[in-house]
Amino acid sequence: MNFYRYLISSTASFLKDSRASVTIEFVLWVPFIAALLVFFAEVAFLFTLNAAMWSTTHDVTRRLAHHQIDSTEVDDDFREQSFFVNRNYRIDVEEDSEMVTVTVRLRFADASLMGEIGRWMSGDLSSRVSMFREPVS
Repeated sequence: MNFYRYLISSTASFLKDSRASVTIEFVLWVPFIAALLVFFAEVAFLFTLNAAMWSTTHDVTRRLAHHQIDSTEVDDDFREQSFFVNRNYRIDVEEDSEMVTVTVRLRFADASLMGEIGRWMSGDLSSRVSMFREPVS
Protein backbone atom coordinates (compact mmCIF):
# COMPACT_ATOMS: atom_id res chain seq x y z
CA MET A 1 0.00 0.00 0.00
CA ASN A 2 2.88 2.37 0.73
CA PHE A 3 4.34 1.82 -2.73
CA TYR A 4 0.99 2.62 -4.32
CA ARG A 5 0.73 5.90 -2.38
CA TYR A 6 4.31 6.77 -3.21
CA LEU A 7 3.69 6.10 -6.92
CA ILE A 8 0.57 8.26 -7.00
CA SER A 9 2.14 11.11 -5.00
CA SER A 10 5.35 11.11 -7.06
CA THR A 11 3.37 11.00 -10.33
CA ALA A 12 1.12 13.83 -9.18
CA SER A 13 4.09 15.95 -8.11
CA PHE A 14 5.85 15.25 -11.40
CA LEU A 15 2.79 16.32 -13.40
CA LYS A 16 2.40 19.52 -11.37
CA ASP A 17 6.08 20.45 -11.59
CA SER A 18 6.74 22.54 -14.69
CA ARG A 19 10.50 22.96 -14.34
CA ALA A 20 11.45 19.90 -16.42
CA SER A 21 8.55 19.98 -18.85
CA VAL A 22 10.41 22.16 -21.33
CA THR A 23 13.31 19.71 -21.45
CA ILE A 24 10.99 16.76 -21.95
CA GLU A 25 9.08 18.55 -24.70
CA PHE A 26 12.37 19.50 -26.36
CA VAL A 27 13.60 15.90 -26.29
CA LEU A 28 10.31 14.65 -27.69
CA TRP A 29 9.90 17.23 -30.48
CA VAL A 30 13.45 17.76 -31.79
CA PRO A 31 13.76 14.36 -33.57
CA PHE A 32 10.39 14.91 -35.25
CA ILE A 33 11.31 18.42 -36.40
CA ALA A 34 14.74 17.26 -37.61
CA ALA A 35 13.16 14.43 -39.62
CA LEU A 36 10.69 16.89 -41.10
CA LEU A 37 13.51 19.22 -42.15
CA VAL A 38 15.40 16.34 -43.78
CA PHE A 39 12.24 15.32 -45.64
CA PHE A 40 11.65 18.89 -46.91
CA ALA A 41 15.30 19.16 -48.01
CA GLU A 42 15.04 15.87 -49.91
CA VAL A 43 11.81 16.87 -51.66
CA ALA A 44 13.15 20.32 -52.56
CA PHE A 45 16.30 18.75 -53.97
CA LEU A 46 14.24 16.29 -56.05
CA PHE A 47 12.15 19.14 -57.51
CA THR A 48 15.31 21.10 -58.34
CA LEU A 49 16.96 18.05 -59.89
CA ASN A 50 13.87 17.28 -61.98
CA ALA A 51 13.68 20.88 -63.23
CA ALA A 52 17.35 20.76 -64.20
CA MET A 53 16.77 17.46 -66.02
CA TRP A 54 13.88 18.99 -67.98
CA SER A 55 15.90 22.04 -68.93
CA THR A 56 18.92 20.04 -70.08
CA THR A 57 16.74 17.50 -71.92
CA HIS A 58 14.98 20.33 -73.75
CA ASP A 59 18.28 21.92 -74.77
CA VAL A 60 19.80 18.63 -75.97
CA THR A 61 16.64 17.78 -77.92
CA ARG A 62 16.64 21.22 -79.56
CA ARG A 63 20.27 20.82 -80.57
CA LEU A 64 19.52 17.36 -81.99
CA ALA A 65 16.47 18.65 -83.89
CA HIS A 66 18.53 21.52 -85.37
CA HIS A 67 21.28 19.07 -86.49
CA GLN A 68 23.90 20.65 -84.23
CA ILE A 69 24.69 17.21 -82.74
CA ASP A 70 23.83 13.69 -83.82
CA SER A 71 22.26 10.90 -81.79
CA THR A 72 25.61 9.40 -80.78
CA GLU A 73 26.62 12.65 -79.05
CA VAL A 74 23.43 13.11 -76.99
CA ASP A 75 24.69 11.24 -73.93
CA ASP A 76 27.97 13.16 -73.73
CA ASP A 77 26.27 16.48 -74.48
CA PHE A 78 23.65 15.92 -71.76
CA ARG A 79 26.25 15.00 -69.15
CA GLU A 80 28.40 17.98 -70.12
CA GLN A 81 25.52 20.45 -69.78
CA SER A 82 23.86 18.88 -66.76
CA PHE A 83 23.90 20.97 -63.57
CA PHE A 84 23.98 17.84 -61.40
CA VAL A 85 26.92 15.71 -62.47
CA ASN A 86 27.92 12.20 -61.36
CA ARG A 87 24.38 10.86 -61.57
CA ASN A 88 23.40 7.60 -63.26
CA TYR A 89 21.20 9.09 -65.98
CA ARG A 90 19.67 6.70 -68.51
CA ILE A 91 19.27 8.49 -71.82
CA ASP A 92 17.20 7.14 -74.72
CA VAL A 93 16.99 8.76 -78.15
CA GLU A 94 14.22 8.03 -80.63
CA GLU A 95 14.37 9.64 -84.02
CA ASP A 96 12.72 9.31 -87.39
CA SER A 97 12.61 11.55 -90.43
CA GLU A 98 10.29 14.12 -88.80
CA MET A 99 10.59 13.82 -84.99
CA VAL A 100 13.28 13.62 -82.35
CA THR A 101 12.49 12.40 -78.82
CA VAL A 102 14.97 12.35 -75.95
CA THR A 103 14.03 10.61 -72.69
CA VAL A 104 16.15 10.92 -69.55
CA ARG A 105 15.50 8.78 -66.48
CA LEU A 106 17.07 8.75 -63.04
CA ARG A 107 16.16 6.31 -60.25
CA PHE A 108 14.94 7.91 -57.01
CA ALA A 109 17.64 6.00 -55.13
CA ASP A 110 20.30 7.66 -57.31
CA ALA A 111 18.60 11.06 -57.22
CA SER A 112 18.17 11.71 -53.54
CA LEU A 113 20.37 14.10 -51.64
CA MET A 114 20.90 12.03 -48.50
CA GLY A 115 19.61 8.64 -49.68
CA GLU A 116 16.47 8.74 -47.55
CA ILE A 117 13.85 9.16 -50.31
CA GLY A 118 15.32 6.22 -52.24
CA ARG A 119 14.48 3.92 -49.33
CA TRP A 120 10.80 4.81 -49.36
CA MET A 121 10.07 5.45 -53.04
CA SER A 122 10.54 3.30 -56.09
CA GLY A 123 10.51 4.47 -59.67
CA ASP A 124 12.24 7.15 -61.68
CA LEU A 125 12.45 10.86 -62.20
CA SER A 126 12.00 11.29 -65.92
CA SER A 127 11.93 13.98 -68.55
CA ARG A 128 10.83 13.39 -72.13
CA VAL A 129 10.98 16.05 -74.84
CA SER A 130 9.87 15.66 -78.46
CA MET A 131 10.52 18.15 -81.26
CA PHE A 132 10.09 18.29 -85.00
CA ARG A 133 13.31 18.11 -86.98
CA GLU A 134 14.43 21.20 -88.81
CA PRO A 135 14.68 20.69 -92.54
CA VAL A 136 18.20 20.25 -93.86
CA SER A 137 19.04 22.85 -96.43
